[in-house]
Amino acid sequence: MPNSPSAVRNVRISDAELIVEVETALPQSIAGGLAWQANDRLRLALQVEWVNWSDAFDTLDITLRNGTNRDLDALAGAELRDSVPLGWDDQFVFRTGMEYAVREALTLRLGYAFGANPMPEHLVSPLNAAISEHLVSAGIGCRIGKCLVDLGYQYELPRSVHTGRSGFQAGEYSDSRIEIDTHWLSLGFTFEF
Repeated sequence: MPNSPSAVRNVRISDAELIVEVETALPQSIAGGLAWQANDRLRLALQVEWVNWSDAFDTLDITLRNGTNRDLDALAGAELRDSVPLGWDDQFVFRTGMEYAVREALTLRLGYAFGANPMPEHLVSPLNAAISEHLVSAGIGCRIGKCLVDLGYQYELPRSVHTGRSGFQAGEYSDSRIEIDTHWLSLGFTFEF
């Protein structure tokens, strides 16, 4: 399967223009789900998603041009290319949730998601630690006339990964531990015409 379009970034440093290009492809995914209206107020939902990380995040290709260090430019040539190994695996993500209408204008929501860490532990670093596996969420929706206001909160539960022997060429992350937990807050407004 072909990857999604790449993102290329140019960075200006000092008076000279150092061009840094990083090609990042977003993964393809396929999802399917079911929703069941259990009664007038309660809706339950399930979803399964497959994410094709292995094609999109196998390597991170980086190109540097117009460097300001003449000695390095003479050694490396007009541009310096590097490929950082990522080696992500494909991932299945399982989600479930419920929505309860307290009143016609007030809705409460709860959710849970699980997706096994797609990153190989020997390639985890502080720069790419997308290692979360469990996520819980809660939300509230309120209708005020033709306006809908939605407030949501997500918490990615704490997770820790130990890298014994690093898979990076210099081994710079050998015997390291990465810990992460994330809080998300979202606020949405919708106006119906």
